Amino acid sequence: MISFGSKKSKKAVIKPRTDSPRASGSVRQQLKLLNRLLASVKIGSRIRYHMEYEEATTLESLVIGYQINGLMVFRQSDVKVIADGEDAGVSVKTPDGVEQFTRLESFDLVVPGAVGEERKLDYDSRASMSRRGPFAPHARLSVMSYSYNTEHLKLEAEVLRNLKLSGGVHAGLQVALLSVSLGSIGNHEPRKYSRVETRLCVTASKNGTETVMTAELQDFSEETIRLVLDGDGQQWPKFGKKDFLLVGMKTSVDKPLVKLRCECVGERGEGRVFRMTHMMRHGKPEPFEMLDALEIKIDLMNLEV
Repeated sequence: MISFGSKKSKKAVIKPRTDSPRASGSVRQQLKLLNRLLASVKIGSRIRYHMEYEEATTLESLVIGYQINGLMVFRQSDVKVIADGEDAGVSVKTPDGVEQFTRLESFDLVVPGAVGEERKLDYDSRASMSRRGPFAPHARLSVMSYSYNTEHLKLEAEVLRNLKLSGGVHAGLQVALLSVSLGSIGNHEPRKYSRVETRLCVTASKNGTETVMTAELQDFSEETIRLVLDGDGQQWPKFGKKDFLLVGMKTSVDKPLVKLRCECVGERGEGRVFRMTHMMRHGKPEPFEMLDALEIKIDLMNLEV
């Protein structure tokens, strides 16, 4: 049963049910899970999903809103969750004012409906779906976040229903409501390639022309690297869309210095994640290829021995 805050009260307090002395704790745990979800699966962020046990059917979608206890939300700032203290609860800003809940009864992701993503799949994968596509009512989905700058989550959801929005900023849009099981939330590794962990000292320079910094290469995959600057007050410069980082590394004692041109794609605390785009050959940047990645990866694995 949904609990609303009184119109006269500005606070929503969770009260434990008399038949469950630990109910308050379970509600707070729900709110903490909801906070994690809202931080990683934000409105406007992309998600990946596939039908239950059908990883070959992985597709992409965009979260355009949430439905919380039956209320539609299309702006991130319209939701506030307090997981601890006497004010614990959820507040949702609506056109009629702020609604406050002391208990979370349902949470749904709102995503665009039929956008033709399933056409990217091969014939056998499409055949495994309902004729109504991946968002057929009651279809069970595994959903994954993959934003670079947040915690990576995986969760289970069920297609609640499809509908056409009748009002608001997305009026007329056909959407699907994905009912989320908060208890299924867990971490996942979004990279399609495995990482090699290392502690290799490298040099780095923004655009290859600015001050040379020293950094530690902490992990490497076929697409990305993670770097953390050494001490002595070094700070990461800001990277615009046209900026790149030139990274120099010695991956083997009997091979020349490797120079990689990389673009910044995310932050991990004090570290930065870079996607390798080019390798310098004879002083000129050439596209970074899979053979280059595999060669470096094997060299780094041998350094770890």
